[in-house]
Amino acid sequence: MSDTTYYARFELTICPFNVATGIKTQVKAPNSIAINKDAQGIFVDFDFKNTTKANITVTNILGQKIMDTKKVKVTNDNVYLDLNVDDQLIFVTVETENEKVTKKFLNFR
Repeated sequence: MSDTTYYARFELTICPFNVATGIKTQVKAPNSIAINKDAQGIFVDFDFKNTTKANITVTNILGQKIMDTKKVKVTNDNVYLDLNVDDQLIFVTVETENEKVTKKFLNFR
């Protein structure tokens, strides 16, 4: 065991850039996936230019699946999740080939 007096806990990179060229190499694209909640429930809003395959998973704080993985092919669609959970902290994760988005919800009906 050791304390963190002599060892760094993490490394913080403020502005990633290519040392050889001095040009910033990472440009964050806007998300094409938004996870939200309204009166009807939790839904995923997709905004893609082309039809894209996505997997939607919902887990609780222990990492246990709340529902089976939902596989969808979408372009510009809203997909509502059929969840039967009350009073839980849940994590909704949407993953495509190029993107992964997770959002947590305190799900009170």
